[in-house]
Amino acid sequence: MNAFSEVIAEAAPAASATTIRCTVADLRRAVSLAAGVVERWNLIPVLACLAFHPAAGKLTICGTDLDRLLSIDCPAECFAEFGSFTLDARQVSALLRGAEAKEIVTIQREPADAAGDVLSIQLGPLTIKRRQLIPIEDWPVMAEMDGEHEAITLPEGALRKVLDTCRHCISSEETRYYLNGVYIHAVEGLLAGVATDGHRLALCSSGHQWPLAAQILPTRAVATLGALLTVGGSNPISVTGWTKPRMKFAGEGWSLTVKTIDGTFPDYDRVIPKPNSDNYKGRAVLAPALFRRIPPGITSERHAAARLDLAERKLSISAPSDGLDASLPIEAEGEVTTGFNIRYLRDFTMHHGTIRLQINGSGDAALIHSEDPDFLGAIMPMRV
Repeated sequence: MNAFSEVIAEAAPAASATTIRCTVADLRRAVSLAAGVVERWNLIPVLACLAFHPAAGKLTICGTDLDRLLSIDCPAECFAEFGSFTLDARQVSALLRGAEAKEIVTIQREPADAAGDVLSIQLGPLTIKRRQLIPIEDWPVMAEMDGEHEAITLPEGALRKVLDTCRHCISSEETRYYLNGVYIHAVEGLLAGVATDGHRLALCSSGHQWPLAAQILPTRAVATLGALLTVGGSNPISVTGWTKPRMKFAGEGWSLTVKTIDGTFPDYDRVIPKPNSDNYKGRAVLAPALFRRIPPGITSERHAAARLDLAERKLSISAPSDGLDASLPIEAEGEVTTGFNIRYLRDFTMHHGTIRLQINGSGDAALIHSEDPDFLGAIMPMRV
């Protein structure tokens, strides 16, 4: 049951080939999602618009930035004969924000004049006439890829978990563009994702089969999927992968086609330390509450180091430029003294809860574990 089916429009005219009717709630949701892939500033005017495609019983709304194409279905009374059209994404989003959720939106075609087509949009008591300045023929189409491809189905929650676990370690450094996303691939035939910026790494495994070719899913595509996929959701989604850099994700009432990053992700397994319980030299346990005691604003130094003295069971921060020295007791064992970027440690606890560092030496990367057995992290040391 959707919002449209719950509304009784007593005096509204019936939908026809020249009329589209839906609720503000349904249209607002679809427009908000589709507009999420539209860039705020565009040199190509049509990319600032959403494309609306009426069909029997639904209105499909599309947004694109040429790297992502998102299509969202909105329940509506309409017919394909109405014809497709474009509307400015920011303008229509603003209009819907000011309307009541249960109001009816009615879109009608006015008789064309010498200057082109005109749409009449009614939101409750408000009526707007909007000239079609950008024709639908200018809308860019992201064609389906030809060639070898394969499609699979998996629960949306499984993919969401992989992306959420890794995304905070994505690099923003444009010179190493191949690190600007989550590397989706198979480990022993099962779905896994990894992201790294060269200083920290997050790896998430899954119990779901992944026969598709490995791809690097860009940061913006990861964010879009985060808005579409439900945490822990069991609804099936379809994933199609091509040998060329392109992927398509489809769920109930939506589809997202993405240009993936055309590059080679580094062999991350070589940089993950391999100590085991028999030979590691130290360990430390860090909880989120620890970093609430030393919040980000405590020092102006962006790359402040947290010194871990395992023998003293102490974490300390020294920021000479701020005249600051601070220390806190931690749970630890071993004789190693080492340091790590405090912001990175804080991020790991914020996303994964209490973490356990497995340390093999003051100059070595440390392994990071959490209560989630599917997660594995790594962090490079700093001089302290």
